[in-house]
Amino acid sequence: MLLRILTLASLLALAAPAAGAQLAIEGDWGDASGCGWMTGDGDYDIDNMIMLRPDWISGYIFSCEIADIATAGSGAQLVSGICHQEGTLDNLDVRQFVLRQSTSDKIEIFFGDGTKWGEVAPC
Repeated sequence: MLLRILTLASLLALAAPAAGAQLAIEGDWGDASGCGWMTGDGDYDIDNMIMLRPDWISGYIFSCEIADIATAGSGAQLVSGICHQEGTLDNLDVRQFVLRQSTSDKIEIFFGDGTKWGEVAPC
């Protein structure tokens, strides 16, 4: 009987939806433009704005829900997100970013191809 209960509990745990991954940061992070928009002090029309929260990363024309985080020995993190383009939820794609702590209060963000996107700080 105990085995049946454990098996049922295991199956229910597998069937439960998994929550997205979370970065070990608190609150809103961004570059100057991203922080301006998130705090209500700026416009949403800056092409290179960067916004980062524990569960998503966003730019001017896309937004990504963080799905997975892998941390390298160096401390850099490979972040995979399920993303959509601005104005639609129909066209989904997967994007990867590399996040690296540059100072105690700044994080550098690179696109999956290694191109540096920018640097963010707490807003």
